Amino acid sequence: MYKTTLKSLKWKNNLKESILRKFTKGSVSLDDFPHVSEQYFKEVLQGIRKDLWELFPNMKNKDPFPYNKKTKKYNSLIKMTEE
Repeated sequence: MYKTTLKSLKWKNNLKESILRKFTKGSVSLDDFPHVSEQYFKEVLQGIRKDLWELFPNMKNKDPFPYNKKTKKYNSLIKMTEE
């Protein structure tokens, strides 16, 4: 099992942290962050994807956050927990 902290990834106290914390409770959508533009939300989500692909190279060909068109939310393929 691979463990790391948000602080070590420089994801503390920013939108990346907020998105990941939301994923621990289920799926995420732009509506969860009304103060953020759609473009910025997508840029941050893509940044998280890139970071996760570096941490988990075996996921390189998979999107860790596939978009569900029915629910208009992103789901996580990675189990995330708060400790």
